[in-house]
Amino acid sequence: MADKVQMINNNDITVLEAILHVIDNKNSDTPEYSDLLIDITDEKVKAFLKKHIIDSLKDDKILKAKFNLSTTNVVFESFKKVMQEPSSSVEQSKILTAHLFKFMVKRNISGGCLIISKYKDENDNIFLAILKMDYNDITLHERKTIDGKILNALITRDNALPSMKQKLQKCAFIKEYNIENSYDILILDKQPNKTDEDVALFFYKYFLDCTLCNDIKTNTANFFKKSCSFITEVYSDDPIKAKDKLAILYNTLKSSEVFNAVTFAELTFNDSEEIKNKYIQDVFVKNDLVFETQIDKEYVKNKLKRIQLNVVEGIEINVDSHILDDENVFKLDESEEKLGTYNISIKNVHLEEKWIKRKR
Repeated sequence: MADKVQMINNNDITVLEAILHVIDNKNSDTPEYSDLLIDITDEKVKAFLKKHIIDSLKDDKILKAKFNLSTTNVVFESFKKVMQEPSSSVEQSKILTAHLFKFMVKRNISGGCLIISKYKDENDNIFLAILKMDYNDITLHERKTIDGKILNALITRDNALPSMKQKLQKCAFIKEYNIENSYDILILDKQPNKTDEDVALFFYKYFLDCTLCNDIKTNTANFFKKSCSFITEVYSDDPIKAKDKLAILYNTLKSSEVFNAVTFAELTFNDSEEIKNKYIQDVFVKNDLVFETQIDKEYVKNKLKRIQLNVVEGIEINVDSHILDDENVFKLDESEEKLGTYNISIKNVHLEEKWIKRKR
């Protein structure tokens, strides 16, 4: 059943209220709570909140999830209270902040601020936004007088919030609960430290206590990323073969409506039964991925616009995915002159009028 209330395609929202609490786990054992709401009559403040909410909702890495409700879910219960008793917003925001902070203590997680905001869409549906604002370093100028002389000095601050041009790393957007909803919450969780599972899971698994939905986009993103990693690792000593295998993956994604793991494995790794079985085991079984799913064409289109090849010598090579296996344009050969090096041929291309660019 289609969800009655959609959240992603919002061109405009109205911020109803917001509150900010400090979660500096590096310098404090407890959060620093605010007792009062932010003044959203300030147009710059309102624009700041609006921009971050809309940009985060439109981020292509946003994921859908369902709350785990088999036991008490702190975030879900606080959300219900805020919606049912508007006067409880400040109190419930403190509960949410304390709940998040306890998972940040003694973990390598960046400190900052937590902004909790109620907003409504163009159809007057009300949502709750939970925005984790990581601290950034900024440099400011300051005018000082020293011994009667003027000094325009540079000073640094390490507790600046992300500007409107920067993207948030972690946030969540919750909508009114309905048991028939395909999802309850949208999550943005960009985790730089993916090697530390405890850190990687703290936001969506521990704090939000939810399960990611197996929607088409999630499934496509999962098998695409895992398959690319598998191919580049298995064929790390043979870039030419890796390129050929990746080309099969890219062509499959662009030409097929459905991705089947077994069919793809048999097509791609038909020269090695061992690698074929390892692919199924390491990519799908170990990561609990579905073996067959529809392909999210928009996700694929965005991911395959440019493929970057990393070259030790400092040369940047970006190519469209469709020419990776077109030897009339692009060719990768092992060099006969120097062991362990490769020759890259780019031919039959048309130069634009302004064909050379310099980085500023």
